[in-house]
Amino acid sequence: MVPKVSVVMAVYNAAPYLEQSLESILNQSLYEIEVICVDDGSTDNSLELLESFAEKDTRIKVISQTNQTAGAARNRGIEIASGEYLSILDVDDFFEKDMLKNCYEKAERADADVVVYRSDRFDMNKQQFTESNWTIKREYLPEKEVFSHRDMSNIFYCFIGWAWDKLFRRSFIVENGITFQQQRSINDLAFVFCALSKAERITVINEIFAHKRHNTENAITTNYHKSGDWHCFYQALMALKQRLEMWQIYDELRIDFVNYALYFSFWNLKKFEGIRDFNVFYETLKNQWLRELDILNKGEEFFFDKEDYLKLTQLLNMDAKQYLYYQSLTGKDGTYLFPFEAVEKGAKIVLYGAGNVGQAFYRQIVFSSFCHIVAWVDCNYMDKGEWVSNPTAIFEECFDYLVVAINDSFNAEKIIHNLVQQGVMRNKIIWRKPEVCI
Repeated sequence: MVPKVSVVMAVYNAAPYLEQSLESILNQSLYEIEVICVDDGSTDNSLELLESFAEKDTRIKVISQTNQTAGAARNRGIEIASGEYLSILDVDDFFEKDMLKNCYEKAERADADVVVYRSDRFDMNKQQFTESNWTIKREYLPEKEVFSHRDMSNIFYCFIGWAWDKLFRRSFIVENGITFQQQRSINDLAFVFCALSKAERITVINEIFAHKRHNTENAITTNYHKSGDWHCFYQALMALKQRLEMWQIYDELRIDFVNYALYFSFWNLKKFEGIRDFNVFYETLKNQWLRELDILNKGEEFFFDKEDYLKLTQLLNMDAKQYLYYQSLTGKDGTYLFPFEAVEKGAKIVLYGAGNVGQAFYRQIVFSSFCHIVAWVDCNYMDKGEWVSNPTAIFEECFDYLVVAINDSFNAEKIIHNLVQQGVMRNKIIWRKPEVCI
């Protein structure tokens, strides 16, 4: 059997999701498929589960390698794929039964290089589906069934830079040398946008075929700012830019690329949950990356989003501390105001909480120098950065006030009760429902 579709899956410590994901692929109404699973050095029993599936279904090929990133695993799977089309799927997602059949048939009818379809999210905490209409923005689609980037503007805004909601003609990918980056996160952005930029024939199916799990424990992309992999976004954008230049189509896509690169830069800037690495990220973006991404020396008319242009101007004229404070006061959703009236100027305080409220309080205190933080604590301190400590640090410091930076009144009262039980004087604890300034 010559496969119509080669499904390539990088697998790393995915045992909790493997069975549902693989069954949703093996039970596809399109039978003529091969499923290439590349185990990227899993330390759980993922490899054993893959091998047990392979014993039952000869369409599954299992490859094992030492941990080299999902990008390397996907590239290895593509190298041995033999199908007419490639489906690059994530092992923690699950899929509708007719996904591959409908995509293959649409690709054949349209003679397409790339087929894009819709997806939604499955929230693991709430156990419910939510719409993801932003994965294909209809307002940017041309009024043609088959199109290329030349038929539209904003191709980088129209689609999302992940691979699992698309079908690719394998010969098109191989002949153009399009590969995944071997980096820990955002390894698919350059692959996807290179394919969409080079493709002469793209088509869309306006149906939901894939269900993306949300709030999973091992979601690398949502956690990469915590793990120190924030440079991956820049490397992905540079790889895309260099490939467009090599193909001599960068000038055609320059306005689109620059606007997307600026948007994605600010998106990353907002994702830092703690202070660690922010200054380095900010200064590197300001002094190096903006130039290399071709964002500098453009007039306001060059940019689609005037708010992004305003933020760019501010970034170029502010240091990291000033930028953080300004953004905390002028964000679209407003910011939480520190209770200045309840704290004496120059007082020593413990700041309890490093979530959105705690971060807003921290920035205002540092910028204003109104009082002195002797400890910043949070129950989840290990995820919050090097300046946030275990709540036990409270009892090692001499302080005038303990400010509880929590928005939810129930949780705040629980924290206050526990602190009093542990010997903190109640008259030193300050909490009020945080006020929001817009």
